[in-house]
Amino acid sequence: MVNDGRRVRRDCVPAIPKPLVLQQGADMPAILDHVLWGAPDLERGVEEIGRLFGVKPAYGGEHPGLGTRNALLSAGDGLYFEVIAPDPAQSLDNTLGGVLAALPRPELFTYAVRREGLQGTAKAADRLGIASSGILSKQRTAPDGTVISWDMLIMSSQYGGAVPFVIDWRETRHPSEVTPTGCRIESFRVAHPDAEALRRAYAELDLDIAVVLSSDPQLIVQLDTPNGEAWLTGSGAFTLPLPTQ
Repeated sequence: MVNDGRRVRRDCVPAIPKPLVLQQGADMPAILDHVLWGAPDLERGVEEIGRLFGVKPAYGGEHPGLGTRNALLSAGDGLYFEVIAPDPAQSLDNTLGGVLAALPRPELFTYAVRREGLQGTAKAADRLGIASSGILSKQRTAPDGTVISWDMLIMSSQYGGAVPFVIDWRETRHPSEVTPTGCRIESFRVAHPDAEALRRAYAELDLDIAVVLSSDPQLIVQLDTPNGEAWLTGSGAFTLPLPTQ
């Protein structure tokens, strides 16, 4: 069964051009922290993913200043899957939430990589001429009242969502340890029409992410779920507003 080009079961031909078909267990970057499924509405996004995967993401919390809120699923050791959407209680002007509200439909929006300390990445982005937010200290309050804190660096470039944001969880317990289980990310890669230039940018940013040549930009993730194999894609074709705090 193919659902709008975003889900592929094991008994179907993937709705992805043949050069982009992934091999089971291949292209699994060690630095990957989580992938973000962007949705214009959180409740609808959660219901869609719950039906698709067979396990429902749990509400995470709000992101003050970003205009967003989320729901999460564990996706393996040190990995999780995030449904992110606008937060109607916040202003969406010039925020990530505003970008999500304008999406015509949910899609694989971008991804995050993790590392300890973000200064080196910030300096590399500056050398490449990639605009960045600078290092931001953020937090959200989980439904049980736990305050979750992290540092992050958001970059905005001509590559859109193909350039991830970078996160340092500091002393916070990783979300993959406290969210619903049953799914696992098996592979992830990026496709882009200027693959060689993107590979050079990744090398400068010290990002070990597989890039393949494609006529259109595309993010591709393969997951094993209670409902079987699932493939999710997205264009990543947007410009991120850069928060300053």
